[in-house]
Amino acid sequence: MAEYWGHTLAEESPELGFSITRAPGVFRIDISDCPSKGFLIRNGLKQYSDYCDHCIGWIGPMMRDAGFVVDHEHNHRGQCWWEMRPADADRTQLPPGAVSGNKDVRLAPDWFPIGGIIDHYEKATSSEDKKPG
Repeated sequence: MAEYWGHTLAEESPELGFSITRAPGVFRIDISDCPSKGFLIRNGLKQYSDYCDHCIGWIGPMMRDAGFVVDHEHNHRGQCWWEMRPADADRTQLPPGAVSGNKDVRLAPDWFPIGGIIDHYEKATSSEDKKPG
């Protein structure tokens, strides 16, 4: 996973607006400055209200086919996190910082959008797996 995601993210985000953490049984990505969403925001461009769901739309099926599931949240402001685990792994919701320490995007002062919504996925493989938020 590190080889694939490190290469993919480095191509999309040469400014390194992300961090990767590997821990026993989990691979985590924290994105503090999404290149796609960030471009739209910086340029004042309109986008679909759930624009950020496009990532789970392609990552979810790929992970499912490889035998993994995804825990994920995004705040619609170009920040998100992903935890990928084997589909049959026991999983306990961990508090912010437990896997990636101070690189956890949820610890950023601007993580919670004022009046905004954070979309949440647990053991997901599709954009249809979004939890009410």
